[in-house]
Amino acid sequence: MYVFVAMLLTDEIDECAELAVKYWVHPLAVENRLNAVELFGSSDAAGYVEVRRQIDGLPHDYETFWEGLSAALKIVS
Repeated sequence: MYVFVAMLLTDEIDECAELAVKYWVHPLAVENRLNAVELFGSSDAAGYVEVRRQIDGLPHDYETFWEGLSAALKIVS
């Protein structure tokens, strides 16, 4: 996911932000935000445990990870 986001051009990021606002209440968008909270909402949640497993000892900071993800998904915690 990080690689895909890193490849976005500025106008594509702006377009994504507009689409996020437009579809904020769409059932799939709501479901995605709920899933993100369930999977990554704490440092012992299943999704984040898997992230740690996959990076296998590389340095990581959960707080920065969650701040970035929640900002991207506009999740209010």
